[in-house]
Amino acid sequence: YTITQKDLDDGSVTNTAFATDGTTKSDPDSETVTADQMPALTLVKAASPNLYYKVGDIITYTYTLTNSGNVTLDGPFTITDNKATAAVTQPADGKLSPGESCTGTATHIITQDDLNALFVKNTAQGHGFFGTTPIGSNEAYATVYRNTGALLPTQTTVQDYVNGTYTMYDAFYYNVDKKLKTISSVNPGVIFYYNTILAPSESFTMSVVQTNDLSWKPMEVQQVQAYIYDKYFNRLNFVATQTIDSTGKILTVTFNVSGLSTGEPYYIGIKYAPTITGTLVGAKPPTNIYKFSTFIGGTYQIGSEAKIEVRFKK
Repeated sequence: YTITQKDLDDGSVTNTAFATDGTTKSDPDSETVTADQMPALTLVKAASPNLYYKVGDIITYTYTLTNSGNVTLDGPFTITDNKATAAVTQPADGKLSPGESCTGTATHIITQDDLNALFVKNTAQGHGFFGTTPIGSNEAYATVYRNTGALLPTQTTVQDYVNGTYTMYDAFYYNVDKKLKTISSVNPGVIFYYNTILAPSESFTMSVVQTNDLSWKPMEVQQVQAYIYDKYFNRLNFVATQTIDSTGKILTVTFNVSGLSTGEPYYIGIKYAPTITGTLVGAKPPTNIYKFSTFIGGTYQIGSEAKIEVRFKK
């Protein structure tokens, strides 16, 4: 006998048999096999976009709730989330067979607290029933991060950056020496990279790594103007070092910091000059993209990347 889904849902199979010679019949005998019922739900969650910029940005969460057990589960199916109210599309028959899924969505609007925290991590759990017994899924997590990296005009103060009262550059523009086919000048002449971190400990190593898509010379720190500020916008007394790798294309600014308050926000401000004059660009001057990212202890800080195009001024 091959077990059916109904047998699993019912919880047992009883088989009754008797013997007969066509005239005389024995007493019947029954055997019952109990099902190993394993009701279970699995929740998978995703967030989009994974970066936010300002108060009012909307994060959309999508959920997939799957019957990962071996028995049919009953609705209504719900999803609870500590940051959002989820709407779940119920199965047409109100049930989930093993392997069957239903989906849900929710939104979260970014608040000032989310900006201050630099990330939003929320927890969700799916719910259904096996008969009248409540069944809960695993806890599913999704984390979205504030986009903190920014490339700003040199007159932008750290207060402007933190308060969001600034205008971002859309690009650098370069002129070309037509005879030499090299970059002759760049505008604007300087730019600030700002980023926000939460101190993971009292002492740590932090670096800002600069790369570019076309392997041009890096933009160097102007007059070693690389600073760290506390939440009161006081400039702290740390000296940064800048190094260029053996290829001459990647520039790293490194801070060795100590005495910070764990979990408190700090701000990085580095002034770069586009020292790329003399770069050979050929007859068709290309567009390059420079990227700046922060690492703490060698770990990339999500949301720290800022990038800017360097375009030929036509």
